Amino acid sequence: MLAALTRMEVSASAVRVPHCHFYCNRKDYEWWDTQLPYFPSENRAGTTVKHQASNAMCSERIPPVSKGLQKTLIDRYCPARLKSEILKSDKAEDCIARLYLGRRRFNDRQSAFFSLRNIPLWLDMVESLNLPISHYAEVMAEALAVMHWEAELDAGDVEFVLGSPRSAATTATATPIVPSSTIQQLPYNTTTRWEQLHEQPYETQDTLPGPEHQLWLLDFDCCGLMTMDDAGVEKAVGAFYRNDPYYPRPSAPEAPDFGLWETFSTCYLAASEAILRRRGLEMGLAGRFTDRVVEKQAGLKEARNAKKIKHYFDEEKRARADRKERGRETFGDSIKRMWGWDR
Repeated sequence: MLAALTRMEVSASAVRVPHCHFYCNRKDYEWWDTQLPYFPSENRAGTTVKHQASNAMCSERIPPVSKGLQKTLIDRYCPARLKSEILKSDKAEDCIARLYLGRRRFNDRQSAFFSLRNIPLWLDMVESLNLPISHYAEVMAEALAVMHWEAELDAGDVEFVLGSPRSAATTATATPIVPSSTIQQLPYNTTTRWEQLHEQPYETQDTLPGPEHQLWLLDFDCCGLMTMDDAGVEKAVGAFYRNDPYYPRPSAPEAPDFGLWETFSTCYLAASEAILRRRGLEMGLAGRFTDRVVEKQAGLKEARNAKKIKHYFDEEKRARADRKERGRETFGDSIKRMWGWDR
């Protein structure tokens, strides 16, 4: 995916992908012997754990959202009894937010639990925080287009999170990266720490100015390759709906979120068509993807409505049976029974 983004025009506002610094297998004793003592001795539940060497991927750390946004999240969404504890917690260092533009909360009641670590931002929360929703929808759309038609990935189970921009100070001190051309020539499961491979430092650094917050894309381990045809389109549609609701969803023109879907789909089609044209692929593939997403959303809505209706009648049937059993059949139930409406 990094290679695919590198081939594209990258703007200051484009999505960022954490750099993979190196892969370390479990038999790389030199690295594990020095690093294991730094792993936490307790898990999140407070239980003591003993870590062991394993195959591990070491990637760039995503900077947390700004202190200002963290304070706003605590003020608005954290229960009063937890605020002092959260403010003192070191979890603020891990405060990246999952950006869910495809779903609103069912209600705005304050949760009994709260953590800044990997906090979900639902669409209604993003609106109330006055974050640039349309901009984020466009960035997601462009990233999805690159994954589909440049990297040829179905984008299964990827995550879009909000963090801070990559700073020059962070990249200047980062572990050098082994070029992918070198990795491709290595035997399977080879450690790729550059000290062992005697490679020269491979510097990657953001030199473009950016906004206060940055959208990051991560977790490609569940992505599958997709073919550049209708079978690939169907695979991508399936992955779109299996994933968490990061992307805006299609809706009726009168629905409040219709404009956001229009923004997302228009940007996705424009970015996709530019890639398809440059690569000489079939131009209609991206349009068929968005069409199938719309069709599937309509089908899901009908299925949900049918399920609600079935649930309603099932509940009514159970209630009538309960009333009959207790000998308290209502007049309305009697009329329905007389005319056969309860069958």
